[in-house]
Amino acid sequence: MSWRHLLPLGLTFFVCFAAVTFLATPAEDIHAQARRTPTPNARQSAAVEKLFTNFIDDTTPGAAVLVSKDGQLVYRGGFGLADLEDSTPITPELSFHLGSVGKQFTAVAIMILAERGELAFDNPIGDYLPELPWGQRVTIRQLLNHTSGVPDYDTSTSLYDALFDRSDTPNNDDLLAVLSERRRLTTTAGRTFAYSNTGYDLLGILIERISGQSYADFMQETIFDPLEMTRSFSAPNRPRNARQWVVHSYTVDDDDELVAYDEDALDGLTGSGSIYASVDDLLRYDRALFGGELVSEETFAEALKPARLNNGRSSYYGFGWELDKDGAYITHAGAWLAFQSCYVHYLEQNFSVIVLFNQDYEDADVCEIAFEIAALYE
Repeated sequence: MSWRHLLPLGLTFFVCFAAVTFLATPAEDIHAQARRTPTPNARQSAAVEKLFTNFIDDTTPGAAVLVSKDGQLVYRGGFGLADLEDSTPITPELSFHLGSVGKQFTAVAIMILAERGELAFDNPIGDYLPELPWGQRVTIRQLLNHTSGVPDYDTSTSLYDALFDRSDTPNNDDLLAVLSERRRLTTTAGRTFAYSNTGYDLLGILIERISGQSYADFMQETIFDPLEMTRSFSAPNRPRNARQWVVHSYTVDDDDELVAYDEDALDGLTGSGSIYASVDDLLRYDRALFGGELVSEETFAEALKPARLNNGRSSYYGFGWELDKDGAYITHAGAWLAFQSCYVHYLEQNFSVIVLFNQDYEDADVCEIAFEIAALYE
């Protein structure tokens, strides 16, 4: 099947050049690969490079890119600058905020807890968080599928204001306290798909409640450390901007100047998208996720099921992934601070494309670019 006809007209779920190094031959050591001579897929690599050098140069923010097949490296590259002040180039070893692409890490953590027997997808969230007045009417699966009816603080002014009434920098404890005071959902659970960052932050709270650890510590101990994802972590993490391997993100201010956008008052909420990672680390994650190392194939199959609404119709969002209706690929986009990200995985081919930006480009659709890259390798 050709991949080119699978390019979507639009993707719904956004919250969320310096020298290029690339290789097309699989190998175990991705850092060693970066030092070798490019191989016969130079035509595709040059085409990938052109996609970015059309609007990124060695004076602008840019992007990191990764392409993998069967968990092995096909292409890795860095374009533009990680730090405009000292002209640090972006390389595949540097860490970006993933925005809502991080929702899949929350989903994986929930699946790990399910395999440990510490929760069940169809249990009410109220079994674990009894503070929630409506907790017995909303299941964990509905939170994962965005069909819970839990309001999103990005669209609910009253919820947003209530958070900041509690703190200038609200965290998961503040969110749980505010939700515990709300008697009603936005809609009946299971009635419709409604994207909810709040719902995924509730899943982050669930992870904390069951594990007895902070969300960040659970991710570090359960996913990042075992996979040797040494450039990955979850916010809140105050030293993040002091680390030379964390990329700054940039946005255009009212004077039409690029300015660094490194922190936000909502950074203390974890679950909906608080993960930093490099594309090199994401290769390790990709290999583990689709190789059955993090969770079993049977458990991961739950993540790829469309949600079943109360009226019997399907909603094509799984556990942290947007689902292609024909089952060809899964994907998710992200946007936070001024970072933009997209992760696309073709299921039958076991082929992934990951694109991370450190500027909120208005004229560049990160997922459109990711699908264009996939088409180059069809």
